[in-house]
Amino acid sequence: MKNGIISLVVLLSAVGIAYSHKQGTHQHIVREAYKLLEEQVPAMSISVMKDYVGTDQTDGPWTVGRIVIGAYREDEEDIVYGICGANITGCSLTTNTHFWNADNGDNHLSHLWDPTRGWADYENALQKANHLWFGTHTIFMYNGSDRIYKVSYENLVDLWKTGDNTLHGYYNLNGQWTGYNPPVQQAWDVPTRRRVAYEILGRICHLLGDMSVPAHVHNDPHWFGGDTYEEYMEDSGHYLDYVAAYNQGGMLFDVLGKHYPIRYLFYVTNQYSDHYPSNDKSGDNSYYSYMG
Repeated sequence: MKNGIISLVVLLSAVGIAYSHKQGTHQHIVREAYKLLEEQVPAMSISVMKDYVGTDQTDGPWTVGRIVIGAYREDEEDIVYGICGANITGCSLTTNTHFWNADNGDNHLSHLWDPTRGWADYENALQKANHLWFGTHTIFMYNGSDRIYKVSYENLVDLWKTGDNTLHGYYNLNGQWTGYNPPVQQAWDVPTRRRVAYEILGRICHLLGDMSVPAHVHNDPHWFGGDTYEEYMEDSGHYLDYVAAYNQGGMLFDVLGKHYPIRYLFYVTNQYSDHYPSNDKSGDNSYYSYMG
């Protein structure tokens, strides 16, 4: 699981370097990245992960457990911070944790403008990815009917292997909290643990994909009319497939020996994007660009 996850996320950097952050585009990146992974590591064609990549699926959270669903749903609700409230449904703030100006440091908060709150600080995309990978923050899990559970786990690989997690309590749909004291230790069966782990992986893939968008690495929120680059890349005629990515130099590179692989991937992708300008199409048509 660990090698497979790291390999897939590595390939996202290769395939996704030219893509916008739109949901369908994120799914495309995931699918093509896995094809590239199979091309370079043929054993992946018979791996467990292959059955959990998915196609163009927009199912609700935690129902079928595909990586592409996590990649899609990361724009739909915030399972880490509940930034839009306890019911974790999407709002204008959902994507404000998808930015990171890496030049200011790993823990630099993104100071962003939002129409509903004005200027405010948000944890950055690397911090959020770390929480999802290392299990350093509780997550919200909607049961599909009447409860939103608050759950924690040791790390994503351990969750995939053992299913061990801690249930802290739940919110009802009115936002009322019922806590468990002490929290309940539980272990999910194999289908459940895989369904959850792969969807969380998809969310990490989404956050990494956003690091390939200049606006997201310049802390350039694009509320007013969108971003020129994103709109251009959203046209499916500009999509690369895994063959094109491979021919242009997209290949697997080993990060397993790195002390901090997730950070390495996010930072390298971020710095490539940082060299290109972004334009939020706001009233003053201002541009943000690399100043190094």
